Amino acid sequence: MSQDIFIFEGLPGSGKTSLTKHLDQKYDYCHRVGEVINSEGEEIPQEEHYDKEWEFFVESEINKFQTNNEEVILMDRGFPSTVSHGFCREVMNRESPVKEIMRELKEKLPEYDNINYIYLRNNPETSLERAKHDHEDIWGKKSFLEATQLFYETFFLERQNVYEIDVVDNNLEEVKREAEAIIERNQYDGY
Repeated sequence: MSQDIFIFEGLPGSGKTSLTKHLDQKYDYCHRVGEVINSEGEEIPQEEHYDKEWEFFVESEINKFQTNNEEVILMDRGFPSTVSHGFCREVMNRESPVKEIMRELKEKLPEYDNINYIYLRNNPETSLERAKHDHEDIWGKKSFLEATQLFYETFFLERQNVYEIDVVDNNLEEVKREAEAIIERNQYDGY
């Protein structure tokens, strides 16, 4: 069976890290790849990647696709987040690196036909409440979260292999069960 990739996306506080860690521990055949990683595949702590430029995150995205040979890869956010960040800078500040990000990723990321997306549908209000980012941080601004949500809704509209989980109306245990069902169904269908 070929390697399958699940990229977990959603606004801050939607549970990407909690879910990928949970699934990694529950299933032997899964391997979690952190939110931002270095060339050795080690996760870089959040406080070390605040205020970094887009090139830093593009490098992490490239690293994610070069670190594992496991059967199922669980990515705690992926290239859609990096592109959405550039998109939001365009919407908010009119200083978008989106074209450069897209060009760089297209040149350096391998083509995969086995990418699945698990979109943890959240809203800006719940994101602000759960993630508790400082108001000076872009992720602590409702307008930035609204732009990010718009990006996700547009990005996933025409994509194949998108699984959506509502994280506003479901508690963490329900969200875990839905994510487990997606991973298990994918494993069963793969045989």
